[in-house]
Amino acid sequence: MKSPILFYDGYCALCNFFVKLIIRFDPNQRFYFSALQSELGQTIRKQYNIAYNIDSIILYSSGKIYTYHHAAFEILRMLPYPIRAFLIFQYLPNSVNLFIYKLIASKRYKLFGKYEACPLPPANKKQQFLH
Repeated sequence: MKSPILFYDGYCALCNFFVKLIIRFDPNQRFYFSALQSELGQTIRKQYNIAYNIDSIILYSSGKIYTYHHAAFEILRMLPYPIRAFLIFQYLPNSVNLFIYKLIASKRYKLFGKYEACPLPPANKKQQFLH
């Protein structure tokens, strides 16, 4: 399987914003993307026994699975500066990072909106989006 793959909520406006941000700061196009709702997203959940009630992005990288803030920090490690500077937050206690992540995740539709259907990827980046 290609790697790294970011699995994200395809209906979430905030999640789609972050995918676009990663694309912008990933000049080498090393990331691949797939909606959690896709066939591949469902397969990865089953293969790695990831519960469907986990409200998180999922990062598959080098045969490992990362969720919640761990996924966010792994993504940041792979990106160049200045976006990589947000790794400073990894030094907060794990419980604080998890609390903040889950709080934002639980309110993301209310605060940022939800799409009726997964938006199409930019035409020049389609090769990075997996189904």
